[in-house]
Amino acid sequence: MSSMFFCQNCRHPLEIDEDDDDAVPQLAIADSPPASAIASAPRSSPLSFSARTASSVAAPTSASPTSPPPAAARIQHSSGSSALRPTLSATSLSSSVSVAESLPTAVVPPGSKLIPLTSSPSPSSRAEMLQKLCEYAQEHTRIEHPLCNECAEQVLGEAQRRVLAAQRERDGCLKLLEDLSAHEAADCLTDAGARHHELEADERALMEQLAALEASRDACARDRAKLRQQAALLDELELRYWREFNTLQAHASAFRREQDTVRQQLEHAGSDLERLKRCNVFNDTFHIWHDGHCGTINSFHLGCLPSQPIKWDEINAALGQVCLCLDVLARRRNFSFQHHQLLPMGSTSRICKRANGKTYDLFGSNEISIGRLFWTTRLDKALVWLLGCVRELGEHAQTHDPQFRFPYRIGAGTIETVSVKINNNFSSWTKAMKFMLTNIKWLLVWLIQTNS
Repeated sequence: MSSMFFCQNCRHPLEIDEDDDDAVPQLAIADSPPASAIASAPRSSPLSFSARTASSVAAPTSASPTSPPPAAARIQHSSGSSALRPTLSATSLSSSVSVAESLPTAVVPPGSKLIPLTSSPSPSSRAEMLQKLCEYAQEHTRIEHPLCNECAEQVLGEAQRRVLAAQRERDGCLKLLEDLSAHEAADCLTDAGARHHELEADERALMEQLAALEASRDACARDRAKLRQQAALLDELELRYWREFNTLQAHASAFRREQDTVRQQLEHAGSDLERLKRCNVFNDTFHIWHDGHCGTINSFHLGCLPSQPIKWDEINAALGQVCLCLDVLARRRNFSFQHHQLLPMGSTSRICKRANGKTYDLFGSNEISIGRLFWTTRLDKALVWLLGCVRELGEHAQTHDPQFRFPYRIGAGTIETVSVKINNNFSSWTKAMKFMLTNIKWLLVWLIQTNS
């Protein structure tokens, strides 16, 4: 009885004698053998095609069974047939058993699965075992099984050629590696010496730079210490400056306030001064005016009319103001009367003759008696001397100001031909007193203009 299998490469049928019990011994298929374990086996060992290909080809592809094989692993059939897949091993059913029988026990790599086959299995179990063997080989070698002897030999020959090419390539690479190692050793020694000298020169340069940098660092540290001292001094000076500045600002503020106060006082004093400048002191002190036909000085009437009777007390006060006014004008001009001396004493003023010291009263009385004739004569004499004092001041003014002229000309005891004596003619005397007050007013204006 026989089972039918087909070669997976050429598709030819394969016959296996199922009665040959010795043809199915124990088989060892490497589950995932490491390359070092198989490579360490002796080359003279009668390994089967599957074992040898597992040691030479499976190592580079066993890491990733599902990854696609490299392009260099593809094998072309000797007769130009279709390309085989990259394989680890391939064997026919008839030779697999014999190859497995000759496999030494020591060659089985550790970790391999042993598939024990009984000495006399049943045909169905034999077919199943062969099927599982093919699937297992196909799974681990990535080559479709089973194969016929011719296809297995072709695959084996191709694998051997690839192994020889790989060995030659390996030998060339080893030789090239040895040559490169020798050249690299010599070049490395030469380069190492030159590099050593360069590094020594660089080290010396770097040491010099380090020394220079350390010296510069020390100098910078000294400069930094000096700068810190200067900064501390500047901070102290700045603090002192701000203190003095604040003190100065306070003093300046006080000074400005005081200055504003003084300025206000000056403005007020200036306005008062301007107002006082516009004021006539003499005009205010001796205000000469008139009341009808009667002249007045400081509101005191100097004269008496039948229609305007004036008491002698008021007339005496007016004569005292006239005497005081003339004395003040003479003193202001540092002028001394040549023939007379005024004695202003209010309502009882007098006038004295310098030659003989004789004195006359410048006041009258309302008494009606025999003595009235005597005091009237004395009053007339005093009025004539008083008119002489007015004339002397006028002459003094003309010597300093030739343009000065009295409005009423003064003669010997007369003014504009009007006598200053009473002579029981009060109307004429009042007119003469008015003319005399007008001339005194002219003297006051001239003195004011001269002083300004």
